[in-house]
Amino acid sequence: MPGAGLASVSPAPRGRAFAVVRHAEARDASDVLLVDDRLRERRLFSGPGRFGAPAWAPDTRALLLPWPAADQWLFLRARGAGRPAAVGSIARQFAPGAARPPFPRTVAWCCPPSPTRRSR
Repeated sequence: MPGAGLASVSPAPRGRAFAVVRHAEARDASDVLLVDDRLRERRLFSGPGRFGAPAWAPDTRALLLPWPAADQWLFLRARGAGRPAAVGSIARQFAPGAARPPFPRTVAWCCPPSPTRRSR
């Protein structure tokens, strides 16, 4: 995205990948890129407004992307296959009954997977 600035970088909990959010102020649009250890980038999602910092799923298969302008959380597949899953009305869900609920500032996944046992 020409003229875009770096908004956030989220390293994968395992492996050598990074989720990068960049924002183009002139167009008020953002991209989420997956960058590998050879600095090759692949766009996972683009949209209007600013995105928050994405959070990796513990198994690194997905990213949770906060999108305040749309009042949504998007679940993106790290491999980029398929459409994102969206959950809406996020602000209201975290502040029910509030006249102007704020959008949550950070996101995180719960409960990392338990260690796998190796067969002998």
